[in-house]
Formats: sequence, C-alpha cells, structure tokens
Amino acid sequence: MKLQHSLVLLFVAIILAVNISSCEEETVQRPVKQYKVKYEVSNHLKKKSNFYIRYFNPKYDNIVAEYYDTINEWTKEFQAKTFDHLYIEAFTVKDSALFEIKIYVNDQQVARDIDSCPGPMVCDTNRIKISYILQ
Repeated sequence: MKLQHSLVLLFVAIILAVNISSCEEETVQRPVKQYKVKYEVSNHLKKKSNFYIRYFNPKYDNIVAEYYDTINEWTKEFQAKTFDHLYIEAFTVKDSALFEIKIYVNDQQVARDIDSCPGPMVCDTNRIKISYILQ
C-alpha cells in the first residue's frame, strides 16, 4: 500500500513539474508593428466653434479630455502599436457646428464621421465618436 501511495505521489510530482516548466516557456509570438497615428477634428464653418475633445492616448493607456474655445482645426499625432484601440470623440455644447473627425494610420484615413448643426441655429449638443483597432 505504501508503494502504491509513493507511486501516485511520484506521478503527481512529475505532472506538476512538467506543467510548471512548460508555463515558464513563452510559446506565443505575436508580431508587433509600430504605427504613426493622427487624430483630426475639423470645423467647416467660417465661425470658429467651441469643442470638447476626448481621445485615447496609447502611450499612457488613458483617455484624455480637453476643451478648446474657438478653433477650426485640431490634430494630435503619436506612435501606436499593434492591438492598440484608437478612439476619438468631439462635441459642441450650445454652439453651431459643421465638423468632422478622422483617424489616420500611416498617413491613410481609416475612420471618419461628420455631424452638423449649421448656424445661425444653436444646438444643445452635437457629438460624434469613432474608434479603430490596429491590426
């Protein structure tokens, strides 16, 4: 009986040792590429508008919120890598606007959206957002 218990314990110890040693090896190799990314917000009205802009910054892995009064164009450029989730949102509050947002990856447009509330009308809120995952 002791021999049987010893063999069972030895078998369990061997299985645990094999599992632990296989976990130490990294078997997944994912190719990671670097990308040049640009977010762009453009207002197409002659009158400048007030914008709230929120965007994902992959460098710090956070969402940044900024407010700009009286702008016609805003851009943000940075480096990103494979599997980063790109996100930008722009909106106006109690203002007129005809604006669009775009995401460029390696100088090619990959996502775009547009919204309008042309003057002299003033809208409560105009909001657009887009996202894109780098692959």
